Amino acid sequence: MKVAAKEAKPDAPSDRATSDRQKALDSALAQIERQFGKGSV
Repeated sequence: MKVAAKEAKPDAPSDRATSDRQKALDSALAQIERQFGKGSV
């Protein structure tokens, strides 16, 4: 029960880091797919 309450209230800095990380991953995957084709990853 305590774990669920903690997950419902994320910290702002870690949320931003997660968002930045996701953007970087999406960008990297898109670049790889452009260079090597869609099934390469």
